[in-house]
Amino acid sequence: MRQTKRRLFVFFAVFVVVSLLAAGCGNSEEDTDQKADEQAGQAPEPLDTTSEEVIASYDGLTSGEVKEGEFNRFLNIVMTVNPQMAMFVEQEELKDQMLSQYIASKSIAPKVEATSEMEDEASELVESVKQQYDEMQGEDKQFAAYLEEQGFTEDDLHRFFVDNIKVEHYFNEEVTEDDLRDGYNRLKEEKDLRLYKAKVRHILIQENEERDDAAAKKRAEKVKQKLDSGEDFAELAKEYSDDPGSKESGGSLGDELTPLATAAGPTYVQSFGEAVRDLPLNEVSDPVKSDFGYHIIEVLEREQLEFEAAKDLVQADVWTKEYQHYVDNELKIEMKQS
Repeated sequence: MRQTKRRLFVFFAVFVVVSLLAAGCGNSEEDTDQKADEQAGQAPEPLDTTSEEVIASYDGLTSGEVKEGEFNRFLNIVMTVNPQMAMFVEQEELKDQMLSQYIASKSIAPKVEATSEMEDEASELVESVKQQYDEMQGEDKQFAAYLEEQGFTEDDLHRFFVDNIKVEHYFNEEVTEDDLRDGYNRLKEEKDLRLYKAKVRHILIQENEERDDAAAKKRAEKVKQKLDSGEDFAELAKEYSDDPGSKESGGSLGDELTPLATAAGPTYVQSFGEAVRDLPLNEVSDPVKSDFGYHIIEVLEREQLEFEAAKDLVQADVWTKEYQHYVDNELKIEMKQS
């Protein structure tokens, strides 16, 4: 599913505005994350796709109208491919933002002729979704029947991917080498975590039934003192670390350089990733607080991606910004009152 997740990120990246609104519409970040986790394990209830009511008109690269049924079909596809998006559909303001994003895609896609390569990639993505379904559900129910229950067909899913690819292609055609250079330099100035790979080991001290936050911090400080006095990191990890996945390997989080973040999101929680980015090599950190507890971190190796290696990442960033500029400044949308 790696290819599917990469392509889907490109599509869902255009929902940046929606994500920001989610944090500001009465939900804390913790509440939003909790809802996303809950939605990830549930099959969202499909929306009705039969309504012919016109809910919006638009004028941009192309002009037209949107019917309630077709938009609901789009939402059904989004929620099926990524159930976490269902949390947005439940809130009217966020749903309106998703409608704007759908209209933007609908207004752009007709300007791009689908190539055989686009069709082939869309077919591969459909097959990836099917494989994921088979792995999760087995073969008790045919994929086509499952999609029908969700309110759309395999052809609808294919068109969804083709339109997504068309939109990306349209804006990528506008991106120049200078744009990419500027984008790369901007990410370097921002010290974007996606530009870094590192080999790391850590010792994690968590709260538990016997130790509160203050006691966990004190225990982490004790481990740091032992390290400062010359005791072995790997041995202390085995003795003290509360991370079962790394303690027996001396706190190692992998033998290879690992990206601190990717197009799909951060590899580590923010505070941990930033510490790994900024910590001098082969120096042991003071306790770093995260949602998991207190970390003692040592960065053994680290690399920053050069321009050529970061080109795909930068291109996705640049075209997504151009897309959002189109949505905000060039696309005219009139929502119909129900």
